[in-house]
Amino acid sequence: WTTYNFLGGLAGLEVGGGLTYQGKVWLNAGNTSAVPSYTTVDGYVSYGWDRFRISLNGYNLSDELYFSQIHGNRVTPGQGRSVVATFNVVY
Repeated sequence: WTTYNFLGGLAGLEVGGGLTYQGKVWLNAGNTSAVPSYTTVDGYVSYGWDRFRISLNGYNLSDELYFSQIHGNRVTPGQGRSVVATFNVVY
């Protein structure tokens, strides 16, 4: 992940993002069956002022089909595209 905090007239604004890459994973010792490689893209934008912060986070923005858990010949699909909004108050 990387982030950038704006200064000057845009002070309080923050953006960030990152990539996750997983190479091909073989499902058996004979290397005859595999789960393909994948890359997911995440990002966020946030604005803070006084004691408040509002944020919008996006995960797997390209809606990549991938497998988050692999157990022998069983695989579990990873989460599809999702977006989360938050509002925080610091006391």
